[in-house]
Amino acid sequence: MIFGWVNIAPDNLIRDNVRYFKYYTGREIRALVVDGDPKTMIYQSESFYLEKALNPQKNSRSLILPTISTLEELASYRFGDFDLVILSNVDQLSSGQLDELKKFVGDGGGLFITLGDRVAPERYSESFGDLLPRPLRGIKAVSLPGGEGIKLKEEGLEHPVVRIFQDPGGGRLDSASFFKIYLVEPSPEAAGDIIIQYDTDAPALLEKKWGKGRVILFTSTIDRDWNDLPIKTTYLPLIHQLSQYLARSLAGEEEEEILVGQPKNLSWEGKEQVIRVVDPQGKVTMLTGKVREGRKEATYSETGIPGFYNVVGQDEDEGGLSEAAFVVNIDVAESNLIKITQEEVFRLLGEEGVEFSQEDRRVSRGSGGGEQTNKLWGPLLFALLVLAAFEAVVIRNG
Repeated sequence: MIFGWVNIAPDNLIRDNVRYFKYYTGREIRALVVDGDPKTMIYQSESFYLEKALNPQKNSRSLILPTISTLEELASYRFGDFDLVILSNVDQLSSGQLDELKKFVGDGGGLFITLGDRVAPERYSESFGDLLPRPLRGIKAVSLPGGEGIKLKEEGLEHPVVRIFQDPGGGRLDSASFFKIYLVEPSPEAAGDIIIQYDTDAPALLEKKWGKGRVILFTSTIDRDWNDLPIKTTYLPLIHQLSQYLARSLAGEEEEEILVGQPKNLSWEGKEQVIRVVDPQGKVTMLTGKVREGRKEATYSETGIPGFYNVVGQDEDEGGLSEAAFVVNIDVAESNLIKITQEEVFRLLGEEGVEFSQEDRRVSRGSGGGEQTNKLWGPLLFALLVLAAFEAVVIRNG
């Protein structure tokens, strides 16, 4: 976790010259990969390329620690012991496992679903229900004449998962070819859940929020059965972005901005029932968390000062709950001193009772038809002439 601030050069409005930020550098992620199509030859297994991408050469420096499980072995694991669950071409789970999976996601866990030939659309959609971002329609072969497959669109890369590919240095998503994909049911009102599309406009990655967690569906295979993505340079960074995003550990991921005067909703795990919030001037506020779905929650309202707010467990050293720490900034909505247009004035004040003078376009507001702009130069000139004439008379008579 990194906290910092940005200063601009001094100007006439000094209160908004500093902007505070919190940058999350990521943490270790425990990932459970359920391989729905394991093979005797390890390189043919559904999870082969995925495991290599999550932790290349089992490198201890990788933040992602994958555990590979078959469906038969799955009973030996608890979803709650992991930060991320990946279902790779898994045809079905037991009702008990589905209930546990839903609780895992609802409590804030991440779920990544990839498809394949073991998945039956109707049964899968019914089994996983509204955990899926969209119901599945069926498999579609998408090979083009000459054997070329369809591509991923290099457009609209605004989602945190794919934002790194806006820069050509991050690799090109359209280098991979796809020969089979799953189609999903259209949902115009949920168009925002599409992270990226194929160049046919069919969704490739879709997201859904479930409780406190996130679910992402990939409409092709995660191995080379239906595409050549795993042998492209974009595969590894894409898998890492997906994993870290789902586990809420994506470096630099933005959180909701808190402005001066706005309340901050705090949520934390662990044994601490009471926490201390320390404001930028050192004032301490004690908060007691209410337990909800295994987490403690409380609302802090004393956000009257911009800067860093530290969150500390009652019995811990300062910084013990650093993930819950936050920053507060000034609302800069009124920092723009550029002259507004007549249209903007009418939008804010309404047209009735607003008048613009012809000389300097100044705005006045009053009752009725508005306050008239008085022209004083005429009377003043007349008074000056009278005064000069009176002075001339006095001098002549003197």
